[in-house]
Amino acid sequence: HNIQPILLIEDDCVDTMTVKRALKEHSVQAELIHVIHGEDALTYLRNEAEEKPCLILLNLHAPKMNGFDFLEVVKADEVLRDIPVVIMSGSHEQELIDKAFSLGASDYIIKSTEYAELSRSLGAIERFWTDSSELPVRG
Repeated sequence: HNIQPILLIEDDCVDTMTVKRALKEHSVQAELIHVIHGEDALTYLRNEAEEKPCLILLNLHAPKMNGFDFLEVVKADEVLRDIPVVIMSGSHEQELIDKAFSLGASDYIIKSTEYAELSRSLGAIERFWTDSSELPVRG
């Protein structure tokens, strides 16, 4: 199987390293493409030469373009709308969680300062590989 990349939109270098470590720990074989903000992510996603990701991990509070604005753009785009988007946020506010889902987010992960907890949360993305024949099978 051709394994599509995962796109990570994250401006915090510690959170980026944590995501990389957790994905490796969970044996996710997909390449991780990292961008700092939504504008760069849209440039990547709209580049015909780049392979579309199987999953987008989105920091809700990214600079330049917040996660909600990015989500609205992606879900309104016929080419991009079917890519699952998982929100990663430090906020437990139900209003933000509800808004994320209403805009089309596939999941909402609470960022934790505890690595083990965040790793368990990120491990939940494995269901995207097991629940959909559209997405790559892990090796």
